Amino acid sequence: MKKIGLCVVVSVLFASSSMLSAMSSDFSGHEEKNTPLITAVEQDDSAWVAQLLARDNDTEVSDVCGRTPFLIAVAHGNLDILDLLIQYGVSITAIDVLGNNALHIAVLNKQISLIPWLIKSGLDIHALNFQDQSPLRIALEKGGGEVLEALFPDINNP
Repeated sequence: MKKIGLCVVVSVLFASSSMLSAMSSDFSGHEEKNTPLITAVEQDDSAWVAQLLARDNDTEVSDVCGRTPFLIAVAHGNLDILDLLIQYGVSITAIDVLGNNALHIAVLNKQISLIPWLIKSGLDIHALNFQDQSPLRIALEKGGGEVLEALFPDINNP
């Protein structure tokens, strides 16, 4: 309950969609103590992540806001860490406490190169988070042309 509590309280206090979007994409300011794996991913330290995964391959740990190492690596656009996590069997369907999946997070953080890969991996551009926003809606409202093009890669390359 404690993990969900902090983010739920913060999301209620900042109920505007712009604040929720900012929260979803950058939780780096929270005060909770993280696991070494989450800390290593947040610091983009691929070597440390590899060492930690070799010792304990629990890729589904999460921080106080429900971000798994995979979701954090997506937010950072760190392909090396994403590759490591996939080698250790990470679930790409994880969601944070706001209901954002990896595709929501990639769109919010404009991780253009990851968006087509996440879609090909099975994530839906119409999946709703807990604010009833899909990655497509977020892209239309905040993402801009590049993000929309990444959501529909086959339109430009028939």
